[in-house]
Amino acid sequence: MESSRMKKTTSRAAPAHYYHWYNGTDLHRVELYKKIRDMFHRHSLRPIMYDLGCGQGFVTEYLGAVGFDINSHAIALAKKHYPKTVFHKLDITRMDAKKLKLKKADAIVCLNVIEHIPDKLRQQFLSRIVPSLMRKDGLLIFSLQRQYYLPNYINSLIQRGTLYDPTHIHNWTVDEFKREVGRYFHINKCFNVSGYTKFPNILKFFKSETLIVARLRKHP
Repeated sequence: MESSRMKKTTSRAAPAHYYHWYNGTDLHRVELYKKIRDMFHRHSLRPIMYDLGCGQGFVTEYLGAVGFDINSHAIALAKKHYPKTVFHKLDITRMDAKKLKLKKADAIVCLNVIEHIPDKLRQQFLSRIVPSLMRKDGLLIFSLQRQYYLPNYINSLIQRGTLYDPTHIHNWTVDEFKREVGRYFHINKCFNVSGYTKFPNILKFFKSETLIVARLRKHP
C-alpha cells in the first residue's frame, strides 16, 4: 500500500500511476525487471551496474544499480525516494568515464532509452561511450516498448490516437531495434517480455517489451 507521503507527492515528471512503484514492492511482478535482476542475483552476485537514462530511479533501486539521467527533476525525485542509491545528473550521450572516475561496469542497463536519442548522438553513445563504461566481458541490456502489439492497437482506437510515442526519434519494429543494437554489439539473446503497466495482473500475458542481452564484440 502507498504511504501517505507518496500519495501527497505531486510532480509533472511523476504521473500518479508511478507512485506505487516508489517503494519497489511491486516491481517483482514485472517480468522485464525481474528477468534482469535474476540474471545477476540468482547466485548472490553483486555486480557493478549502471542504469543509463534511469528517469525517476525506481528500476535503478530495484536492480541495485547506479543511475544516470539528464532530467534534473527526475534525478531530484530519485534521490528523494531512494537516498541509499547513487544517482548522477548528466547527459549520458556525453559522459566521460575517466573524468567521473567510474569503475568498469559488469552490466549496462538501457531501458527504453536509445529510441529517444538523435542519430548522431546515438551513434557516439553506442560506439564509444557505452564500451568505455564496461568490462570487456560485461553484459549490455537494452529494452524497447513494442508499438505494434494488440493492447497498443486497442488503446489507440479507444483514445483515437496513434500507435507511436511522440517522444521517440525512431518508432522501430523489433527487427529494426535488433539491427540497430547489432550494428555495435554481439547479441546473445532477444525475446519479448511483459513490461510496466498500470494493470500488471491483466497485461502480464501480453509481451509489451523487447529485451536484448548483448556483449561487446571481440576484436582480433
